[in-house]
Order: sequence, then C-alpha cells, then structure tokens
Amino acid sequence: MTTALVLGKFAPLHRGHQLLIETALAENRQVLVMPYHAPDVTWPKPWTQAYQTQWMPEYGRTYWEAHQQARRLSLEQLVEIAEGHREREDHLAAEANRFLFIDTDASTTRVFAWYYHERALPRLDQLVEDSGRRYDLVFLCAADIPYQDTWDRSGAGQRQLFQARIQADLACRRIPYRILTGSVKQRIQQVRQVLSGFVKYQPLR
Repeated sequence: MTTALVLGKFAPLHRGHQLLIETALAENRQVLVMPYHAPDVTWPKPWTQAYQTQWMPEYGRTYWEAHQQARRLSLEQLVEIAEGHREREDHLAAEANRFLFIDTDASTTRVFAWYYHERALPRLDQLVEDSGRRYDLVFLCAADIPYQDTWDRSGAGQRQLFQARIQADLACRRIPYRILTGSVKQRIQQVRQVLSGFVKYQPLR
C-alpha cells in the first residue's frame, strides 16, 4: 500500500488544497493530510466578510509546497503556476459579488523566474502581458510590517529586493497601483476608501 503525505498551512483551506488532496487520493491507497503551524491569516477575512465576496489566495504557494525540489521550481512549473492561478481566478470570478480580491498574479511569478533562473519562458511573458488587462485595481503592500519568517519563505534579506523588482515591473508596464502602508487594519481602511469611490472605467480621485 502506498501512502501520500500532503503538507500545507491550509490557512485558509481552498480549492488548490482540495485539488492536491484529490490528486493524492487518486494516485495512492492512503493519504495523510498534515497542516503545520502558520501565523494567523487576517488579510483575506475582512474582504470576504465585509463585501460578501470571494478571495483568490496565492496558488503559487500551494503549488510550491507540493512540487518544490530543494526549494526550487523549473521554468515550466512556474508557467503552470501562472496558468493554474488564472484558471482558478476565472472560476471564482463567476461566484464573486462585485469585487474579487486576488493575491498575486503572473507578474509575481515572473519575478521569481528571473530571480532563480535569470529568465522567463515566452508563455509566462504572455500571461504577464495579459494580466495588465485583467485587473481594475492593483494594490501593493509596503514592506513596513514585521517580517514573519517561515521555512518556505526566502528570508527577510530578499524582501526589499522582491519589492523593488515588483515596483519596477509595474512601472515598466505602466500599470497604476496604490501602495498600502501601516498595520493590517490601516491597510484595510485604505482599500475601503479606494473602493468606496470606485466606478469601473472612471478615473480614481
């Protein structure tokens, strides 16, 4: 009998986790699901509650936990992340109530491709190009809150580097964005202020 072990934070449990578990069940006689401790996840909850809508978590983390080898993914796997993330976005969009909150997109995946491989595959570049037309608003979280280090993260030393690369990418693609600063509560209030005056196809004030 083969036994599969599925590890994850499951905070929150989402469809990506469900897919991993179902795949493991299809390929093994027995599956052990083992969550590990993670800091409290306070970011998604206010949106799903206050706006009665859906939240798309970072699919790349779920994929990485299942497929990483020595903490790395191949260029082809990074494309799979971007494609899988977009597919899950489309499913959730059909269930969303006016707003769909999304954690990361293909451009973030490309930042990791360049960091680890110093290049990205053309398919990932195309997904990044497409992402510029998919989203109405882009919020970028500033790196001004305490860094919560876990075994699956790149370390505090890389935080500012990734932040700078993401900002440079947004600037190069001429994607407008709002930077969120302060505590989680303060960031939530900043987003609320923007959304309260948001009308699609009209400029923000």
